[in-house]
Amino acid sequence: MSKVKSIFHILFLINAALHLWAIISHDELLSWFTKPLLMPLLAIVLWFYAGNLHPRARRFALIGLLFSCAGDILLMRANDYPHLFIIGLISFLLAHISYIMAFFIIKLGHKGLVQRCPLWVLPFLFYMIGFNIYLYNGVTADLRIPVILYSLVIMIMAMSALNLRGIISQQAFLWLFIGALLFLLSDSILAIGKFTTADSAQLGIWIMLTYIAGQYGIAKGIINSTNGQ
Repeated sequence: MSKVKSIFHILFLINAALHLWAIISHDELLSWFTKPLLMPLLAIVLWFYAGNLHPRARRFALIGLLFSCAGDILLMRANDYPHLFIIGLISFLLAHISYIMAFFIIKLGHKGLVQRCPLWVLPFLFYMIGFNIYLYNGVTADLRIPVILYSLVIMIMAMSALNLRGIISQQAFLWLFIGALLFLLSDSILAIGKFTTADSAQLGIWIMLTYIAGQYGIAKGIINSTNGQ
């Protein structure tokens, strides 16, 4: 079984590297082949390695990865079919909610850092307000409320990760929280490319680099939280 675990872990890392190379080399065919495989491979890794995790927490984490996969596929066609952008946004919204539920279950019976010191909410709140003000003029009227709601949910996801400090091991917490912040950063860069005059093509490598690293960090943190590492 350990060999099977290692094989899927290696397959995920190889596929991630190939996808990043596809973006750098502008290989559209390779990109279209590798992107849909990213989250399913990571989900298999999580399934194998997080066997000791609370079943509901693992289930929600896996659901988050599957919604992320759906979002990846939808955004691949969003340039040709603009309505797919909002559907993709909903998919990632559901992914973040799934992660929030997983983190909540992991912390059951404990009082987390944010609960003990609510002032930790302020940096996330200031970032959300400032970033939405920055994007405001570029966001069409029909998307303003969805974008604000999405940014609120991803902030709650990041705060839920921070709330686990002291509940899980320091190593697991760092993986998970840094992963959550990278996921937040990825979505921020994506929004800059979508709603400002920035060249979205130039931002592509940074969007996917932070996205893949963020999702991997979250998965790694969840896995390490099950074995005390």
